[in-house]
Amino acid sequence: AWKEFNLPENSIASLQKAIEIKSYGSEFDVRRTLDGKLVVNHDPTHFGDTIELKTYAELNAKKLSNGEDLPLLEDYFKTGTASKHNTLLICEIKAALLSNTTSQLTTTETIALAKKLGIEDRIIYISFDFEVLKTIRSNRPTATVLYLENNKSLDEIKAANFNGINFNYAHFIVNPSISVNAIKQNMMLGSWTVNKDEDFDKL
Repeated sequence: AWKEFNLPENSIASLQKAIEIKSYGSEFDVRRTLDGKLVVNHDPTHFGDTIELKTYAELNAKKLSNGEDLPLLEDYFKTGTASKHNTLLICEIKAALLSNTTSQLTTTETIALAKKLGIEDRIIYISFDFEVLKTIRSNRPTATVLYLENNKSLDEIKAANFNGINFNYAHFIVNPSISVNAIKQNMMLGSWTVNKDEDFDKL
């Protein structure tokens, strides 16, 4: 939605566009500022400033290309669940650059916010950080969690009680047995980032 309609990545506007065009889900990335604000931004930096090392006020002095503020996760959550559409929130919790403690704080605060807002059933959690997903699973047994990294066996992922996998599309194309075996184990399957029709057809 953001690329096709020339909107800032991870912006409220791109979320609204994803909802408007009836996307299955809108994927976004959660990070934590120095002063403990949860924000939505793909990269670890915002206009060259490392998000973990700056306060929200410092970061928000620089607006997105459409004039938006750097989105707060709470605003993103509220916008994404304000109406009864079917677009899910695909919430990627990014591993912190500086410490696992920050990663865990980001995780626990994110799931606590979702519970507070009563929107837990509208979120799918994804992460490259296995421990982040284990924390979500231990705190929210009914949450949907998918692992992004192809560095664990399907048995390990299943043993952690994750719902499934969400690998780069190339892994499935090079090794089709991954999807076959995952389906046999009743695991959910997702894939990123598929931008060509030929790759979509192969999947």
